[in-house]
Amino acid sequence: MDARIAQRDYTNIANIFSYDHDFALLGGYLNYRFTPRARTELGYTYYVRDYDERRARNELGDALLANSPLKYTYHKIEVSQLQRFSSALLMEFSYAYIKRDDDFVGYNDYDQHQIKAAGSYRFSPQLRGLLRVSWRDMDYPNAFAFNEPTARQKQYDEFEVFMAAEYSLTERLSLWARIRYQDVGSTDPRGAYDRTRASLGISWESK
Repeated sequence: MDARIAQRDYTNIANIFSYDHDFALLGGYLNYRFTPRARTELGYTYYVRDYDERRARNELGDALLANSPLKYTYHKIEVSQLQRFSSALLMEFSYAYIKRDDDFVGYNDYDQHQIKAAGSYRFSPQLRGLLRVSWRDMDYPNAFAFNEPTARQKQYDEFEVFMAAEYSLTERLSLWARIRYQDVGSTDPRGAYDRTRASLGISWESK
């Protein structure tokens, strides 16, 4: 069970772009262990973002002052499967569906699908690695790219690969490396990009 209420305030931002909003969330999760090495989890989350200063967009994509304040309502359903194949190999597969409702006229409604697959493997007592691949797709049935009625329907998709490795030098000292690749596509070219980030580091754990 998960329940949260928050009021989020941002300073020095014009009202038309204001991120100030009230946030409320209620969710629940069920998990069942079929075998000592397999577990399935189901979850549902309902949450709301209520912007008291920001205007919702009308059917043409205009955020007019006469429009109602922006309010988004979300429904999220997710299912995941965790499977241990051996003492060294652990795999996880998950799917999530999010439906967002724009409570004014539905301009910024969207349906989002997200799929993830991840695996961790311990090559030796000192070395372990992680690989995660994810994909998500967001369709806006009523919105336009650039918020321009003559443009194409607004769509967004993202593909990501994340790899990490950690090598223990001692009980407290470890070396780690990470690399993340993202490929983001959108019918609004301002939101499309690809990016690769790599990092190396040393970690120390106190006992």
